[in-house]
Amino acid sequence: MATVSKKEIVKTVSERHGLTTTQTAQIVQVFMDQIIDELARGNRIEFREFGIFELKRRRSRTARNPKTGASVQVPEKTVVSFKPGKVMKARVVDTIPDGKTERRPSAPARPAPVALTPVSTPLAAFNTPIAPKPFKPVPPPPPPEPVVVEPEPEPEPPAPPAPPPPPSPSSFY
Repeated sequence: MATVSKKEIVKTVSERHGLTTTQTAQIVQVFMDQIIDELARGNRIEFREFGIFELKRRRSRTARNPKTGASVQVPEKTVVSFKPGKVMKARVVDTIPDGKTERRPSAPARPAPVALTPVSTPLAAFNTPIAPKPFKPVPPPPPPEPVVVEPEPEPEPPAPPAPPPPPSPSSFY
């Protein structure tokens, strides 16, 4: 897996939507600036199905310098946290970055216990190994249907005001 830069994302988006790379770069930069501004205001940013950016407070703690072994006081700080959404989880669940392993065992694995006597009870069925189910990737969602906006009909002009009623005979006296 390679690292994808902002420049590559701009190029892909501009080609896909027929924009110039300059226009797309400005849009991407404004988008990223807006995310930073909202987080700086303390707001939580939620993109449905993509994920959530939010601020979390880490309390102060005592850490240890690995070279010297001396205790070091780490101050309290605010960090940006990202929680992936459903679609992102479904698409990257089995992706393992290059050069990485799923888990590094801290100790050698212990062998499974061996049954000394056969079990003749109905629970023996639970001792048989179950084959894992094959992974079926979740297909990406279909693209959203384009929204067609019909122009609203122009309103009819208002009717002319009604003429005033004729004066009553009592108004002359």
